[in-house]
Amino acid sequence: MFILLPVLFTLSRALLENNEDGIDYRDERSVHPDCHKNVTECKLEVIVNFEQAGAEYAIQFDCSKDPVIDHPSMNVFKNVQSYKLLGGEVTCNEFGLRYLNFPINVEQLELEDFCLEDVKPNVFADFSNLKKLTLKDSIIYKTSSLYFEGLDRLNQLAIINMSFPRTNTVGSNHPFDSNTEFDVTKMFELENITVVDTIITSLTSIVDTFPQRLQFIHMDNVSSQKPVQIRLDGKMKSPFITSLVLRKSKIVEFELCDYALLCYLDLSNNELTETKLYLYLLPNLKVLDLSFNLIEEINGGHFTDCPNIMKLIIRNNKIQNIKNDVLENFKHLEYLDLSFNRLHRLQSFLKPMFASIQVDNNPWDCIWLSHLIYDQPELYSRLKYVKVHNSLGVRGLPCHIGMEEISLASVVKPPMHSTIAKHPVGLIQPHPTVSVKEPYNVPSKFKIILVTIASGVFVAQILLLLYNRHRRHHFQPFYRRLPKDTASSSIRDTITTRTTSFLYEKPIREDQETEPNNIYEEIREEEQTYDLLQFHRTDLEEDILEV
Repeated sequence: MFILLPVLFTLSRALLENNEDGIDYRDERSVHPDCHKNVTECKLEVIVNFEQAGAEYAIQFDCSKDPVIDHPSMNVFKNVQSYKLLGGEVTCNEFGLRYLNFPINVEQLELEDFCLEDVKPNVFADFSNLKKLTLKDSIIYKTSSLYFEGLDRLNQLAIINMSFPRTNTVGSNHPFDSNTEFDVTKMFELENITVVDTIITSLTSIVDTFPQRLQFIHMDNVSSQKPVQIRLDGKMKSPFITSLVLRKSKIVEFELCDYALLCYLDLSNNELTETKLYLYLLPNLKVLDLSFNLIEEINGGHFTDCPNIMKLIIRNNKIQNIKNDVLENFKHLEYLDLSFNRLHRLQSFLKPMFASIQVDNNPWDCIWLSHLIYDQPELYSRLKYVKVHNSLGVRGLPCHIGMEEISLASVVKPPMHSTIAKHPVGLIQPHPTVSVKEPYNVPSKFKIILVTIASGVFVAQILLLLYNRHRRHHFQPFYRRLPKDTASSSIRDTITTRTTSFLYEKPIREDQETEPNNIYEEIREEEQTYDLLQFHRTDLEEDILEV
């Protein structure tokens, strides 16, 4: 890397200074006056080996001069496959792609921070092997279309924070006044398209030109001048789509039909209503997000043939009613988000099979919640919400009383007894007291055996401790018999014996009138001491030598 730095510096100087003919090869049209670039020189910064760890480096070109092509530069750049061009200081109307040697070898290209008058249709014609193209943070004026000609092998296209304002006179542009359309039909190998924070004429202009091999679509905050109406049929267009995100794009009508591979669908933050939303034949759809729309009612026509939905998000709408037949076929539904709607109660179709139901910020009926607790306690336990205790609610879930008439069919009355209890006249009967006792659970056999063994071990240890204390207090002493002639024999030659009684009498021979010339001496057992440092080692050695 460090060896190439002098070579790269020499090449960049040659490319900046060498202009033998003295001809200006810039585009005759200069940068648009509304770009407001406060630069005096035209400089194009290029990052070579972009997104390759340990191999990136940056060089600058003087975009006011024509690039120089020589053998040293060809040897350095012939194996480069990824570039990033920064146009913050570019004052001419071009991306600067002519400064890249061997464009046929480039597979990844990112263009950022450009402000151009327009773009020619064949601007990417030389990059026939390009697989990933990113246009980011740029403005292009007076552009009627982006056809991306020559990108037959492009696999990923990303358009991020781009704007295409239409201007006829200087200063008359409006951020939403755009007539730019996109055409990606000729990108036969395109599989991933991303459009984020971009101003175009209509999102429909992109959707209508989707190629057949497209799999991942992500469009977020795409501002359109025209209302967006999208109709996609898997039999006619892009049947391999697996993930479709059309978020915050002012979609007013959406219809999707026959996409067997679609698993993820996000239509949040649009302007969809229940009469302009239709989903048909989506057998593998797992996640559906319809949050932040204008839906007031959910009926069976919205989710026809979508049986495998596992996560349904319809929060932040205006839903007041959910039909009984909507979720009956959702046998795999695990998460349902109904937060921030206008629901008073849920119908009987909701079964306890759901893992969790998010129900925050709805005007729930307090009476319905009270009956739900006692009639379907398992279903109520699956309701997830943030508990609020400073307002009217049931177990922390805020609710309202008198919001609407309570229908007799929806309220389950407690069973009535056939006989009416009669009380003596004049006596006031106290309120009955109800005591709830939890049933006693019989422990298992394994627990009984384990407790029995533990108790036996504990009792055995106690008995052993008491026995040791008794033995220590009532020990059996040792005695040794001393010889008569203590001078001739050593004390080590004495005979040691153990007594069988605590009362020991001195023996007397029958032919001896007086006491024998010996005594019996009690010998106490010495307790063993811990002598790790061997302080008494010398004493023991002396005793061994004497023996």
